[in-house]
Amino acid sequence: MSNQFIKKNINLSLAFDRYLFRNPALFMKIPNKSTLVFTIKGDKSFNRSSKFLIESARVPKSKIVEIQKQGSKWEILSSVVG
Repeated sequence: MSNQFIKKNINLSLAFDRYLFRNPALFMKIPNKSTLVFTIKGDKSFNRSSKFLIESARVPKSKIVEIQKQGSKWEILSSVVG
């Protein structure tokens, strides 16, 4: 993964943490012991890389949850049990 991808992923993680702090109800929708994959609405290249990375690192029977940034909001798009 490129440095740009890594920095973007770290920034998304920090932004999502701040968003959860202000919107705790969203936190309750995330299954325990799940792995989050961050995507950005409209950023196909970043999203493809994020999904590839999470699939290559998948732990059997783990829950993978896609969290998408849509402007200033976040949405839980999917939860997949492997």
